[in-house]
Amino acid sequence: GVWSDVRKSEQFDSDFKENTGRAQKRAYVRFSGDLTAGFDPNVTDKIAAREGFAMNELRRIANKRLTELGPEEYFARWNEAWTDNDGGHESIQEQYMNLFTRNATAFAPEERARIEHEEQTMNSTERMDVRFNAGVTMYNQVAPNLASDEFTLMQGQDRDLYPVMRNLEESQIRHYANRDLDVKIPMVEFLLGQFQDEVIGIRNMSRENANILTWFVNKGGQDFIPWEKIRPELKESWEQVKSVIGRIDARALPSIYPRLKENPTNDAPVIIRMNEVRAAERTRRGLPPAPPLTPRTQPLGRIGAVA
Repeated sequence: GVWSDVRKSEQFDSDFKENTGRAQKRAYVRFSGDLTAGFDPNVTDKIAAREGFAMNELRRIANKRLTELGPEEYFARWNEAWTDNDGGHESIQEQYMNLFTRNATAFAPEERARIEHEEQTMNSTERMDVRFNAGVTMYNQVAPNLASDEFTLMQGQDRDLYPVMRNLEESQIRHYANRDLDVKIPMVEFLLGQFQDEVIGIRNMSRENANILTWFVNKGGQDFIPWEKIRPELKESWEQVKSVIGRIDARALPSIYPRLKENPTNDAPVIIRMNEVRAAERTRRGLPPAPPLTPRTQPLGRIGAVA
């Protein structure tokens, strides 16, 4: 309640309140990002004070992996090493503990012993149930107090955090309209990736993200990026989105598939194609078959997004 008292007080000028408030809110955003990645913010904060670059690099790697895998798989593979386009990586657990060990003197002996025990004994399920869920809850409490343009003022690493992107709304993304493509295209690709993952059946996209797709197809976001610039593997999803959410008029972006609104049945070409992709991808990933999608259960139908 201290910050509420400061805001009401006449002993602090508006510049102090504005600048301090923004810094405090961004700190909460960073802490929620650390929690959703499985880290203890009390630990990462002290490490960052000594090895800021190394800590931020681990945050970047963990956030990228969390975004690509989704929470369940990310935490299931918390202790696994992996290789990607950036080369080989030690497990998130090993990288995290290496940083902690190098900076162990930043912690009192009893605190250090407690942290070592906690980090080494916490299993992946507990890490997700406790830390990830705490991070999501923290961000949900902070988000209503953020200005719509807050994200354009943040560092890029904070804007890209998983809880931030999962809660990205139309009112926020509009402020990026005049930003460089290297900022905007990854945001679009994240949104299309969330849609693609739900089509496959490995995770659900958020209502906030889904409604941005309506803005892209039917409203002022049509020129947000040059759409041919998105990654090739997401272009199929983009065509599906345009078919599913597009209005039946010339103002909506065209799709290679007929509009779902013209034939909202299970034999609509876009629904048939989505189920083909769903079945093929689940087989490729070694996943069991999933119920076919319908106009009502496809991602935008499930959420109730309308053209």
